[in-house]
Amino acid sequence: MKKWILILLCSILFLMSGCETNQQKPANGLTVQPLKMSKREKDILDLTLPSDHLFLEVNGAEKKLKAIKLSLELYENGKLKKDLPLFTIHSKKTKKALIFYRQEMEKEKKKTKISYYASVKSEGGLMSGGDSISVSSFSDSNSASIRLSDQTIIKPGESIILYAFAENQHDKSGIPMRSDIFTGNKEAVQKLLKNSRVILFKMKVEF
Repeated sequence: MKKWILILLCSILFLMSGCETNQQKPANGLTVQPLKMSKREKDILDLTLPSDHLFLEVNGAEKKLKAIKLSLELYENGKLKKDLPLFTIHSKKTKKALIFYRQEMEKEKKKTKISYYASVKSEGGLMSGGDSISVSSFSDSNSASIRLSDQTIIKPGESIILYAFAENQHDKSGIPMRSDIFTGNKEAVQKLLKNSRVILFKMKVEF
């Protein structure tokens, strides 16, 4: 039931967000930025989706998109443990798309269940996908998350981070999250991956 309520909510919001934006439009790429919403829409989402979630708009490509690929990467102590392709949208006429992502963690004594769900609405239609994975639980850890908050240009064939979650069981002083991971700063990404566990939600586009 929860899944269908979530899908219905995404569909309603996507229909409400068909307005044009006055953002920068690069000549050989496209932009991704947080979806503009009213305070009322944000309040409804906060009540309905208590876990980590984000809504993004892809826009501005001079050339029409051939594909949008979404994936999830799980790192532990700097090493890639799981590379989970969510789905790929193929389209020859899409110039705009809306992306939704939601993540929820259920901790038990020895295991943590990570549930994730993503949906993309474009001229090519609506596609959704998700699953859950189980990982070992840390007895005591800090955690933090960060999501894309500014307009970012994506170049053809480039993969960018849209959301990051980090958990550290060694350093109790806090987890600094640098926003330049979204622009591909290698130093910032490598520093992030040094945490005990990191989850990255990523997108790649093809023209």
